[in-house]
Amino acid sequence: MPRLAAAVFLTTAAVSTAACFGDNDGGASVQLQAPEELDGGESADVTVEFKSAASSQFSVAVDSISGVFSPQNKVGITDAEGAGSFVTRYTADNKTASVEIAANFTGAGGVSETVTKQVSVYEVERVGNVAPILVTAEETDYLTAYPLDLTAGTLRKLAIVAPTAATALIGLYSNAITVDGDAPSAALARVTATLVAGANEVVVPAQQITAGKYWMVVTYQGTTTAARGPATTTGRILTSYGFERGLPDPMPAMTLTIDMGKRNFYVVLRK
Repeated sequence: MPRLAAAVFLTTAAVSTAACFGDNDGGASVQLQAPEELDGGESADVTVEFKSAASSQFSVAVDSISGVFSPQNKVGITDAEGAGSFVTRYTADNKTASVEIAANFTGAGGVSETVTKQVSVYEVERVGNVAPILVTAEETDYLTAYPLDLTAGTLRKLAIVAPTAATALIGLYSNAITVDGDAPSAALARVTATLVAGANEVVVPAQQITAGKYWMVVTYQGTTTAARGPATTTGRILTSYGFERGLPDPMPAMTLTIDMGKRNFYVVLRK
């Protein structure tokens, strides 16, 4: 499973749990901020803010029954107002669970506080070409339709493993049977994405889909280096297609190509 890039977009708002957060009267106050929900394998920031004695040593650590924190703890000195913070990156395991994240704070004189937050995690399936493709090629003024056989589930994200930064229009289309074979038809989801090097999982409106053949359609802004492996897939393409035209709905006729290079595209579905 690929590590998610920092540019991945989260739709869930961060919420906080607090223990006596406010004026410090010799004890400690701690606040924990974390997302309400995550897909399996997804990463998000968890923030611990605290207030204790001014200019005093503290330690803070986070823990949970599943998932990984990076880093997991911090030792430091509060500021002149007694305040401090700790930000860690939490990556959820790919299984459905209600995960309790606990933040344990210890301050001056051994004063300690623990706050917790429940995060709902949902198991997902990543369908398509998830493993990074090392072969790359330049693409410009192309509208590429790449076929994917998807299982039934809730559509959550469209994903590209990109070798370099880029801006792309990404869509998922239903399949139609035409006189010259299968082809993309109606747009189910369309989004503009700012890609970074690595795996980019871009949130789209959730919807239930049935098992079957779908098409992931992509066009890049300007000339872009894209991951494109051996010619193993029958896809479709529109040449001389400018990014500024957006993604059409329904899809017009596209040229059939039997030697389309393997693309680093995939779809994230909640089971």
